[in-house]
Amino acid sequence: MTKKEFLQLLKRIKAERLLSSEADNLFSSAKGHIYSLSLNFLRFSSVIGRQIDSEYDDGFIFECITEEEFDVAVLFQRQFKELVESLSGQSSQEINVKVLGYDGLYQKVILGYFEGEINEQELQAEVGAEVGAEVGAEVGAE
Repeated sequence: MTKKEFLQLLKRIKAERLLSSEADNLFSSAKGHIYSLSLNFLRFSSVIGRQIDSEYDDGFIFECITEEEFDVAVLFQRQFKELVESLSGQSSQEINVKVLGYDGLYQKVILGYFEGEINEQELQAEVGAEVGAEVGAEVGAE
């Protein structure tokens, strides 16, 4: 799933107010994908206990808004405390995140901080899909 498709999925969930089970089904195809997103970091808190992915147990959760105005929650591992504190109040900061799931109670996508770079293959697939969509739209318009 490309970044563009993922953002379209967020738009659909916000517009349609889907049931938790419907949103979970939609997000099943996005789970595990890694994207670079520009986020506005609103506030964070510590999380205690088990999370949607055990890698983020006893870490931090940040309430964020994407550039497209979608509410998301980003989990951070506990070893990134300094990073979390430095992001507080930041706007338009780009980070790599992994799609973990959907929280039906708060109606937010749950993302996990991904340390490291997105590999070239994933970036090429994203760029190729976006270019292909643009070319297809141009051909269809003729």
